[in-house]
Amino acid sequence: MEHTLEARRPFPRFGSREDAQRSSQAPICDVIEADHTEILRLFEAIAWYAEGEDERLDLFGLLRQKVLAHIRAQRDVTYPSLAAELPVTARSIEDHQAIHTELDNLGRTPAGDRWYGDFAALHAGVRAHMQRDRRSFCSRLKQEIPPAEQIALGRAYESARNEHLRELAAR
Repeated sequence: MEHTLEARRPFPRFGSREDAQRSSQAPICDVIEADHTEILRLFEAIAWYAEGEDERLDLFGLLRQKVLAHIRAQRDVTYPSLAAELPVTARSIEDHQAIHTELDNLGRTPAGDRWYGDFAALHAGVRAHMQRDRRSFCSRLKQEIPPAEQIALGRAYESARNEHLRELAAR
């Protein structure tokens, strides 16, 4: 009997129309957290669900697009709006640069044990970054930015992220 993804466990979903509608009125940290959740689901899909090299590469390509669009949207929208208020952005920027470099390196690494080791290291680095964002960046942002501005930033971030996703998918 041939095993399919559905036969083993439900495949994680990667966003929905309801998520998009709900997030259009969400504060920036909620939007960022939703991106983080989607990115973690992609890591899980690669580690646990990918059957064969082609599927792994397809999912890794999607992961790369999502992470890069997230990084670029924060660079274009969130950080310029918050730099004066939140000096903790410097650490997030460093994290994003390291993650970008690791993604590029992993994209050039052939399949095998080394690829999975590097993938696990990238996953750990991304999770650590997400925890720092939640603990320091978003905590400070919620204290120092008025709620209406947080929602406006969330919409601007989503718009920039979606534009970056379209650009990356076109390549």
